[in-house]
Amino acid sequence: MSKEELRKLILHRGKIDRYIFLLSFFVQNTYIKDVFRVLQEIDNTVYKYHYPMEINFLIYEELIDQNNKISIFTASTISELYIGKKVTMKKLNKFFQKERFEIIYDQYLKLEVTIFIRDFVNAKVKYLTEKTL
Repeated sequence: MSKEELRKLILHRGKIDRYIFLLSFFVQNTYIKDVFRVLQEIDNTVYKYHYPMEINFLIYEELIDQNNKISIFTASTISELYIGKKVTMKKLNKFFQKERFEIIYDQYLKLEVTIFIRDFVNAKVKYLTEKTL
């Protein structure tokens, strides 16, 4: 399975569920399983496969997000999608303010997650636009 096929599957299912999370382990030559690990920490709609890296961060972010459950994965309109992207990027920056693995790998992983979010949002905009036509 390729990264592109995985992205299409996420668009089709509307979330990263258990099946998609497990499929990420079989995507060749990518860091997608690590990207998903970070996404499960910052987005409450992503299937929780791993034990949280920092329980307090997760609980705090879940409480903030409880009233505003906007996610790039569950957004149904383009405006919700862009709001969800902004919220997700803020959580990503907050998450990596603390060293998680090692400094260089953290920077690389943050870049990988940012690229994944950007590519997913662009694909979902195209998907939602085609769906409404």
